Amino acid sequence: VYRVGVNPQRRGTVVRAALQMLWLMLRLQRRYHVVHLHGFTGKSAWITLIARLLGKRVVLKLTSVGFDDPLTVRQRSRLAFWAYAQADRYLSVSRRLEDLCRDAQLSSERFELIPNGIDDEHGIRKAFHG
Repeated sequence: VYRVGVNPQRRGTVVRAALQMLWLMLRLQRRYHVVHLHGFTGKSAWITLIARLLGKRVVLKLTSVGFDDPLTVRQRSRLAFWAYAQADRYLSVSRRLEDLCRDAQLSSERFELIPNGIDDEHGIRKAFHG
């Protein structure tokens, strides 16, 4: 796992982070097969484009409605939505995000629901009742 930090308030850090990410992806391209994005931001579009140019698969974990759902991304820009639509697989924590993918005419075959949560048989009872 490689994380490239960026402070969106400072333009220089955005450019520096993009160049650093490009360098990492090129330098390590023989060591990975999948690019896994948590959420979708402006830099995710460029990372997806680079991944596609390198022949890598892209998995996108959707985290919240109003931030990285396909309709919100489509409103941001055409390029962002194009990159979003290039994902090989969408992972989501809610059925609402799945519905929004369908509304955006993204293939439901690429969607997988993996809800956040805990096993109440073992998690909550054990945690609170010892």
